Amino acid sequence: MNNQNDNITKNRYSDEDLEEFKHMIEKKLEESRGQLEDLKEQLTELNNSGDENRAGTFDDGASNWQREHINKLASRQQRFIRDLEHAMIRIKNKTYGICSVTGKLIDKQRLLLVPHATKTVEGKTQQSFRKLSKKPVSGGGSGLETEKTKKELNSDSTKGEGFEEEFEVFEEDDYIEDFSEPQDDY
Repeated sequence: MNNQNDNITKNRYSDEDLEEFKHMIEKKLEESRGQLEDLKEQLTELNNSGDENRAGTFDDGASNWQREHINKLASRQQRFIRDLEHAMIRIKNKTYGICSVTGKLIDKQRLLLVPHATKTVEGKTQQSFRKLSKKPVSGGGSGLETEKTKKELNSDSTKGEGFEEEFEVFEEDDYIEDFSEPQDDY
């Protein structure tokens, strides 16, 4: 409870906290850059493996899939590195850990797990509901679009026509395990 009260009364993390976050992010940056180099090496090896002798074979399709997969992982890793670098800039500016939606401090545990986070869980939820409420939901009839919030959609008794199910609130905190397209708003 005390930690929650601290987040409400403090407007930024202390210099000591920022230094702790800085060291953690520097370590993650070093690891991530190494992983990116490994992925680039794998791509180079695949490109130089003599696939031209197997053109049109099953192995060719598998190699193409593997190249695409590694390219996606490398792209995701580059975005992760960019997000960590942006976090370092926020540390330097002493704005690290401040939610871009609510202005409140992001919980320290969240930052330790997702060091590039720019929103509290509350801020991420608010943003997701705003996005969802702006999305048109098509129904039958006149062809006019109506806007509904997720809460209204969930309580809608028709749940067949015009029901869109969205789950954006906690997406993309894990770059490696989640293979869907990343978003830039953590």
